Amino acid sequence: EETIMVAHNAPFDKKMLEREGLVVKNWICSLKVSRYLDDKDEIDSHTLQNLRYLYKIETDAVAHDALGDIIVLEQIFYKMFDIAYNKAKEKSGKNLVPKPKILSRMKEISMGLVPLRKLPFGQYKHLLLEEVYTKDKRYLQWLLTSRLAKEGENDEIVKTLRLLFDNNGKL
Repeated sequence: EETIMVAHNAPFDKKMLEREGLVVKNWICSLKVSRYLDDKDEIDSHTLQNLRYLYKIETDAVAHDALGDIIVLEQIFYKMFDIAYNKAKEKSGKNLVPKPKILSRMKEISMGLVPLRKLPFGQYKHLLLEEVYTKDKRYLQWLLTSRLAKEGENDEIVKTLRLLFDNNGKL
């Protein structure tokens, strides 16, 4: 009951584990948390390897190897926890914030929608969605339709694009 699974793109890993009969009740998605913490849109790519270099994680771990990725993910999690902890201290104006509160907030972020602010692929890769909405709204309409047909309603890009269109180009 108290165990928290940490994974990069946790909803995917959660589904895979559930197919094997393992029920995951608590999880933290380092991908969503990294996007949430990037409130100034400074990070172009939130991949595990990009975060590894951004956070200057020194390790001999081999990229795209199961054990190597776990080692990198663990270090990324600690770095994001520290960032979240410091932001919470700044926001509250207190010198101490209970660490369980940070974990709880990271779980909340992981289970909710963290809208993509930049496109992760395609002709407008790394551009702000709000910019693309202004430049080429038809492209985003096409993307929404094609992602919806391919991935369904629960796709993060579909949810983000719906929010973007519902708010007339604002996220």
